[in-house]
Amino acid sequence: MNNKEALQKIDEINRILQSSNRALFSGRHLIVYGVVVLFIPVIGYLTEWLTFGHDFGTYRVTYIALANAAFYTLLTKGLKNFVPRTDASKGEEHPLIQQAFSATRPTLGAIIAAIFALSTIGQPQFIYPVVLLLLGVMFSIYGRFTIPAVSLFAWSFIAAGALHLLLVPMGLPHLSFYFLVYNGLAYIVMGTLINRAERAHADR
Repeated sequence: MNNKEALQKIDEINRILQSSNRALFSGRHLIVYGVVVLFIPVIGYLTEWLTFGHDFGTYRVTYIALANAAFYTLLTKGLKNFVPRTDASKGEEHPLIQQAFSATRPTLGAIIAAIFALSTIGQPQFIYPVVLLLLGVMFSIYGRFTIPAVSLFAWSFIAAGALHLLLVPMGLPHLSFYFLVYNGLAYIVMGTLINRAERAHADR
């Protein structure tokens, strides 16, 4: 490899790193996701957790778990399309960055599988702690390609999931609610920090 080729490779690596944050995340979208998470208890209360008063009998727990997973997934996807990315967040999606972002699919698959399995065996109280652990793993991957704060929050999700699991046997009232609030606020803070990074990059 001659000097010219080496410089081209270095320039490509730099371009990938500079665009990765913008290609992977939109700060606006993360903030929207955080707001949605914070409103989950309100939406759940108003809709009786999407049963609308219907009695699903033996399958009630499984139905509620899967219906909520589907509903909030579609809601966040719809809001993602409704809320545009900022111009600063529209980066070039390099193939390596696309591969990193593909971690979303197996993580979502694992979350859905955990929801189905735990609700079916009558252990729904363990669903959210497991979801937090899986989110932590997913964001730890993204943290390698974005700002350092994402990695810190990823580890905080893992710690929160482990703590939640330890506290479940104590039967504390509204336990998941407190972790849900942290989850939503963490998304909002991450989104705000990424927005700042996007603006700083755009000003260069």
